[in-house]
Amino acid sequence: ARVDGSDKSFKTNKSSGRSATKLSHSKSRMEPKMTLENQENVCAKRYSSPTVSKRSKFSSNRNNGSSNNVSIMYLLKKSRTKREIEVLVDEIIIPSLSNGLSNLKVSKNESSNIDISSKQLTQVIDYLGTRSCISSMLKVLRQASRKDCVILCGIHSFNAAILQLAKSDQKVRVISLLKEMKLFRLNPNSYTFTALFLAVDGGSEASSLWKSLTSDYSMHPNIHIYNAVIRSCSRGHGKDAQAGFFFFYNMRDAGIVPTKETYISLMNCCVKMKQKNVVLSLMDEMQRSGFPPSEGSWGAALSACAADGDITSTLSLFKKMKEMKAFINTRHYNALLTGMSKNSGQDKNALKILEEICCQPVTRPDIVTLNSVLASCAKSLNYDDARLLLERMCRGEFVAQSNLKTPKNNKHPHSQSLTILPDVISYNIVLSVCPDPISAFNLLQEMRMSRRKRVGVVTPTAVSYTNALSVCRAAKDFDMAKEFMALSKADGLKPNVFMYSAFIWASASCHQYQVTVE
Repeated sequence: ARVDGSDKSFKTNKSSGRSATKLSHSKSRMEPKMTLENQENVCAKRYSSPTVSKRSKFSSNRNNGSSNNVSIMYLLKKSRTKREIEVLVDEIIIPSLSNGLSNLKVSKNESSNIDISSKQLTQVIDYLGTRSCISSMLKVLRQASRKDCVILCGIHSFNAAILQLAKSDQKVRVISLLKEMKLFRLNPNSYTFTALFLAVDGGSEASSLWKSLTSDYSMHPNIHIYNAVIRSCSRGHGKDAQAGFFFFYNMRDAGIVPTKETYISLMNCCVKMKQKNVVLSLMDEMQRSGFPPSEGSWGAALSACAADGDITSTLSLFKKMKEMKAFINTRHYNALLTGMSKNSGQDKNALKILEEICCQPVTRPDIVTLNSVLASCAKSLNYDDARLLLERMCRGEFVAQSNLKTPKNNKHPHSQSLTILPDVISYNIVLSVCPDPISAFNLLQEMRMSRRKRVGVVTPTAVSYTNALSVCRAAKDFDMAKEFMALSKADGLKPNVFMYSAFIWASASCHQYQVTVE
């Protein structure tokens, strides 16, 4: 600020600073209020100012120096709700695809142009899929596929649409998009086939899709396609995951060298089949091939040992991870605690590991971690520690995500600490180890009274009442068994075969044979 009005620069001292401040405040008081027209012009600068086009990464006219063009990706990212995105697609993007260049009225006196290139079309389709706007994404894709469209979509746009469909809950529609590609004489490439295998789960579905793509589309598989199909097999259950070995042997016969991702996907297939020894042998073969153990391979090996109930192998693997200074995440801790929950006498060790997780700067517990610790206490018939841990969960002492200032959190400021509250599985685990029917009744009442809360509502299920009836059987308390049956009917629960079986056993233990027959 120049107080004397001259053009010469001078050093600002205390007196000049005070005078400049006074002048600025008086000037702001003398300014008239902004009119409606001025407000519209200010709002128009959000879309038509040169700074916006320079800052926007996806600006289509940043090279020619034009300041009247608006990036369509900028408009999409400014839309916060799904409804705003759908309106933007219907009113701006679809006309832009038909006319090539759409005129957007941003104020009474100014207007800006929306220009969509073929590269931006792929980015628009990918962004709409990530925001779960599947119908708008398909609408844009089909509009760009018309013959009268100025910008014809290519293989990259279809690949982006197939990938987003495979990640959504509308996986069955990927085959229809593949057929549309064939109608437009677009030959699918390896990216297309890799995205297609993301939409199938299990070995049977992966095998049928493999045969269809090989016969109808002349697919020539490479390492990426083999990794995708083996990963699809690992999402199956039981013997359905065994097809991953068939594709693994075919890949070796074709002379394709497996990568680290191949071994990890194959190890996950063995976890689903509960083949611990095969997982450990694959881990050794992976190291001999020159691939050091990663987070995925450690997690698969720990999960396989935990599923088999081999606590000795699980603890030795966990100790080996610490010796190699490998990063231990929540999945690794959960696998260790799952193995402990299948062996009695591991409740104290599980509680120590829980405190170790809470002291970690990055790794935090989740609901699976806490339920595994509760299961370890229940396996050891330790009701007191299980009840104390449940009360700590109700008080919100555990958070699922750290609030550290990491680069990821700086990019995503909405990531905050989430309090872990007990779910119905937590209550059911503690109910199974209650020492008397009164304790079970108090827990059930606590679950029923949680309906008054807005957060953390836990409604009793048939499993909850079955566990309570089992407690009555052990205590030989027939009156409380009848009370639990009445409470279940008051909650609107229809007793299933397990509830009836538990009630029959409780009646038989109390020598109520007539009730048992009825």
